[in-house]
Amino acid sequence: MLFLLSMICERFADFLKHAIGEQNIRLFRWIKKGFGIGNTLEKRARDSVEEDKRYFRILKINIACGFITALILHADLFTILHNLANPADALSWDGYKLDIYKFSFVSSKNGNQLIPVFLFGCLGTGLFISFGSKFWHDLLDLLLEVKNYRRVLSDPNTYKIDKTATLDRIISTYPSDFIMPAFYEARTKFTAMSNVKSFSLKQENGGNYYFDVILQQADPTIGEVYQYLLDGNIPQNINVRTRVLGAGEHNIAHSITLGGKIFDVKTPDNWGTLGCLVKNPDPKDTRRYILTCCHNVIEPMSRLPVQARSINAGTIPVVVKGPIGVVTRAERDHEIDAALIEIDASLVSKIDNVVPQMGQPLQARTLKNRDVGKVSVFLSGAKSGFQQGVVTGLYCDTKLTYPAADLALPGTGEEYQFLNLIVITKDSTAVTQSGDSGSVVLDSDKNVIGLVLGGNSYESYVIPIDTLLTKLNVQLV
Repeated sequence: MLFLLSMICERFADFLKHAIGEQNIRLFRWIKKGFGIGNTLEKRARDSVEEDKRYFRILKINIACGFITALILHADLFTILHNLANPADALSWDGYKLDIYKFSFVSSKNGNQLIPVFLFGCLGTGLFISFGSKFWHDLLDLLLEVKNYRRVLSDPNTYKIDKTATLDRIISTYPSDFIMPAFYEARTKFTAMSNVKSFSLKQENGGNYYFDVILQQADPTIGEVYQYLLDGNIPQNINVRTRVLGAGEHNIAHSITLGGKIFDVKTPDNWGTLGCLVKNPDPKDTRRYILTCCHNVIEPMSRLPVQARSINAGTIPVVVKGPIGVVTRAERDHEIDAALIEIDASLVSKIDNVVPQMGQPLQARTLKNRDVGKVSVFLSGAKSGFQQGVVTGLYCDTKLTYPAADLALPGTGEEYQFLNLIVITKDSTAVTQSGDSGSVVLDSDKNVIGLVLGGNSYESYVIPIDTLLTKLNVQLV
């Protein structure tokens, strides 16, 4: 945050430096004279004394600009340090009122803050950001380099290297430079193994990447490290963590058999869950569709491609008896398992596009690597009810078993492989259960992340919303 503030301060100071140097406006002439700033533009490299004086004059401008910037944005250093978990909360005058008699600002959030303390805090921030964006950029680079040195030195294979050039190459290569090519290479190898049921890229709290592998049975041939070779056969090691499913447990699609019902809250065990409302991108098209999982409405999958058929509704959440519409599209490939139910025009106004305890979904959100371990997610499944979790992995490749029609033999149905799913967990366990597939997954700002597809006891799998919208050519209502 200080880096961003320093960029603002830098532009502000650069403007003043030129404005004062040119002396075209009376105000700038007054500033130049009153603060003894003098010439700020003419460099005198051969006269070190005069050049030092010019540097000092520019430094005064930078500090003044830093203080003014901090004052305007309420960037009080003490308040920022008090909000290290979320420092952006400190940059606001919202809720502050001036109390002249107490000589302080009164805030509904942080209590009273004496004006002198606030001014000293802004001065402290001003001094920090007056160093310039290059200082903060170099500091961030230094921290990143130290982190990379720590990674390299903690790897036992580093001490087997006997060539200086190879060691230099490893030290100068950051995980972000090679992690995705390494992931795609490893994914091809691991998912070819029938025992591997899920393979995903994850990050530790410290930010180090690792491969997470879920197995049907323990496999001693899978080591703790995956070695990726850069150009020139220079090795880079990525940690591998394996987990084994419990006895009789399978990686399954989260529904059992539907019998033509969706989200029947009275008997939710065997039903899937409604996702959200979508529409055709054409503004003239007034039709509305329910977006849910394909396996919620088509059973078995051998019936694809499907003809339009009536779907009876339970609670959604307004009670609607009888058919709510027809399945106009149902598709499954290696990235999506999705269906569109065109809602009967007379019922559109009766179906609330609302997630319980969250409200109406807003816009689609595409997740990035930086979101792993940081983005909280929320959903409301027909079986689990309202649940909260966190995004713990992206680009997950998983093999899901569609349960057989005979419920006495779970996990004996068809196995199908999906790519590029989102992984969500709650305290290292799954967020969802059978019956939750199709649930729309939201972030804390009600943006849509995707739809629940399936999972196991460790984690739940979500189809990214941008993949769904692109392939089905629809948009959120």
